[in-house]
Amino acid sequence: MSYKNQGKNWITQKRRKQIYKRDGHKCQYCGSAEKLTLDHVNNKRNNNNSNLLTCCHSCNSSKKARPWALWARQKGYKINAIAKKLEAINV
Repeated sequence: MSYKNQGKNWITQKRRKQIYKRDGHKCQYCGSAEKLTLDHVNNKRNNNNSNLLTCCHSCNSSKKARPWALWARQKGYKINAIAKKLEAINV
C-alpha cells in the first residue's frame, strides 16, 4: 500500500493514519490500496472524520467536487456499499 504525499497542514499525519486504518487502508470507492489520500465526502470542506473517506488519488482526482453518489453511479461503483460505509461513520 502506498500513500500520496499531501500537504500536511490541513490534517495531522496521526489523524490521517487513523482514518486510513478505520477504512482498512483502501479506497472506499474502488478498493485500491495505492496512492491513498482523503476525500471530503460532502464538499463543504468540513474536516471532521465523518466527512473524510480514504480514497485513492485516481478516484479523488476523477470525483473532483461532484457529489459522491452521482460520480460513483457514473463510474459504475456500488453505491449501496458506499452509502452503508457512510452511515456507519455518521456522514
